[in-house]
Amino acid sequence: MTRSGRDRLAVLVAGATEAEAFSAARTAPTAGLQLEVRGVGPIKLPVSQAQARQLCLLGRPARYGRGEQTLLDRGIRDTWEIPKSRVKIDRRRWDQTLLPVLDRLGHDLGLPSGGMLRAELHSMLVYARGQFFVEHQDSEKDDAMVDRLAAGDSLVVPALWPLEVANALTVLRRRRNLTPDEARISIEIIRELPAVIDHEAAAIAFTRLVDLASEHDLTVYDATYTKRRRADNCPLRRTTRG
Repeated sequence: MTRSGRDRLAVLVAGATEAEAFSAARTAPTAGLQLEVRGVGPIKLPVSQAQARQLCLLGRPARYGRGEQTLLDRGIRDTWEIPKSRVKIDRRRWDQTLLPVLDRLGHDLGLPSGGMLRAELHSMLVYARGQFFVEHQDSEKDDAMVDRLAAGDSLVVPALWPLEVANALTVLRRRRNLTPDEARISIEIIRELPAVIDHEAAAIAFTRLVDLASEHDLTVYDATYTKRRRADNCPLRRTTRG
């Protein structure tokens, strides 16, 4: 008997034991990164014990994001955070060092042609001896969304979603993270998902989406998902790594 994509999704959910994560890592010489912290002065890398103590005294307990909440839990994240307002960087030196690294990371992650990664300073984290940030994922929301799909709910997506998914599968197969059979089965399941395509984004790309992207410092691609979420009060998937 042939099973529908929804039935196969339910089987995959029931048999899933571990979530997979796809990431890339690169390194850069510290000599190309110059920064200064107000109240401490220029930071010399590697950081000396004396400067580390000064930085810890300036810091505040670091929070972390979970879903749409910002939480403080030292059992999850135990480190000090220095706000961006106190940190000054040499933008020219940072760009010279980081832009080539970001280009390579974009290639590693399979970004489409013309796609760009951008590095932004959020804050400065200082880890004293024994401090940590536990790797975690907002899995409750992910599990709930997949359960709802398996139970019969529809998946509302912007028109670019099929292209993004198809590109992700192509990259995974090219890197041999998926076999041809696994890629074929994945495509069959995805094509049978109860996805409702939102075609409105193209009509508002140069108006509402541009404004939304500027308001929240998003790409226009990401703004299409944010717009869809606001319209239907839909959850968004979010993964956080320490």
